[in-house]
Amino acid sequence: MNLRLFLPGFIAFLISLVLMPVMIRLAASIGFTDNPSERDAHRRMHSAPVARGGGLVVSIGFIVPLCLFFPLDGPYGAVLIGVCILAISGTLDDRFDLSPALQLLAPLTAGLVVSLTGSHIRAVTNPFNGYFNLESALWFAHLLTVCWIVAMVLSVKILDGIDGLSAGIGAIASATIGAVALLVPGDERTASLAFLLGGVLLGYLPWNWHPARIYYGEAGAMLVGFVLAVTAILSTGKWVVTLMVMAIPLLDMGRVIVLRLMRGRKPWIGGRDHLHHLLSDSGLGVRGTTVVLCLLSGLMGLAAFLIQ
Repeated sequence: MNLRLFLPGFIAFLISLVLMPVMIRLAASIGFTDNPSERDAHRRMHSAPVARGGGLVVSIGFIVPLCLFFPLDGPYGAVLIGVCILAISGTLDDRFDLSPALQLLAPLTAGLVVSLTGSHIRAVTNPFNGYFNLESALWFAHLLTVCWIVAMVLSVKILDGIDGLSAGIGAIASATIGAVALLVPGDERTASLAFLLGGVLLGYLPWNWHPARIYYGEAGAMLVGFVLAVTAILSTGKWVVTLMVMAIPLLDMGRVIVLRLMRGRKPWIGGRDHLHHLLSDSGLGVRGTTVVLCLLSGLMGLAAFLIQ
């Protein structure tokens, strides 16, 4: 095994781990904090102000190794542009609380950048006759690609409602995709990209474990969902792996959307009706809920690996 594949992830881990306490102090000094006294305090899981800005550190920790170790004249250049778009938009949202429409604009734009530069979905598996080739229907391929990226971004954002959960499941998904990619000749660079994401999340996780000292907010959650989605596109047959590891947040997102529509509520207005809220309120607590859901995702990831 080429250990160089893990080097970008190791550097990302160090950058994230070292810069997080710097951002914690900086955020406290400029008032860049998440305060439980704000209008949506009913769905917050903390009782004291927590530093924001972790997403900016995660973005830096991801971008630096990406520029150092990956060619930027192809799909990884599109990844870089997309991550920059999400970092800027997410940081602005964490600071100024943008409207839901503006929040959605960033992943849509990042998805279009990836798709229109050639990294779109080219085929969909057909269980009855091999697969559907989408090269003859590029408009549908672009639409499916953007929808996939946006869905993954939203599913990770949903997870970021409880300490350690989003980063924990993101790291598990990254490790699983990377491990499976190592089994496929020619997918080594995709594996390295997955390990890069996992490394930056592992550097953030100690600071976000309950009780969290910093949140990575919209900027971090969107980056994780975006990179996981693009990794599935760039890799060979990692759709099943990605869907299995992310099954819990994807199903929870669908469940919540349906329930809110049935109750006459707007789906994009937050509340304490997500699975992690229900488990935490049932007596598991924040840490117990995070551990249980991460274990379930890990088991799903192991099953996906064994299937491959």
